[in-house]
Amino acid sequence: MLEQYSAFFVATSGAAAALVGLLFIALSVDADLEKRSRIRQFTLTETAFISLAGIFVISLLALLPSGIPLMTSASILLSVAGTWSLLRRQHRYAANVFLPVDSWYIFMTIGVYVLFAATNIWIAATNGTIQSLNLFCALLVALFVLSLLRAWRALLINQHQASQTSARHEGS
Repeated sequence: MLEQYSAFFVATSGAAAALVGLLFIALSVDADLEKRSRIRQFTLTETAFISLAGIFVISLLALLPSGIPLMTSASILLSVAGTWSLLRRQHRYAANVFLPVDSWYIFMTIGVYVLFAATNIWIAATNGTIQSLNLFCALLVALFVLSLLRAWRALLINQHQASQTSARHEGS
């Protein structure tokens, strides 16, 4: 059943692997961030990394001949891990990391994770109907978009902090 989606899964696994690599490179660029900005950047990129790495693994598992059980299990694990990461980070670092503007992202991502887990239960129960697999692919793309938004936000923190630092040095 997954054979007709193989091109999609090849593309998502390749894109996710490339983006995880770029995320590592972007984090290794040191802009002398202050502690609060460093914690915020790490937290934002951690949530993006979990989603992108999960998409990579899920896409690879979907390419296996009997991939549905492995894919659905990994997808449910991603949903749990991603939700846990968001909730844990929000509670632990709320004052330093999550701003009120982050609420939409947190609720939207948790909603996608819940739908993703439910869709995978549907796929496992029906052995992958066209409707369930189409919804699965759409939710995978939604996770991509949310991860990219999160990574972009983290990188903007880095750029903003670097420009503030250089402005301070020029002003003195």
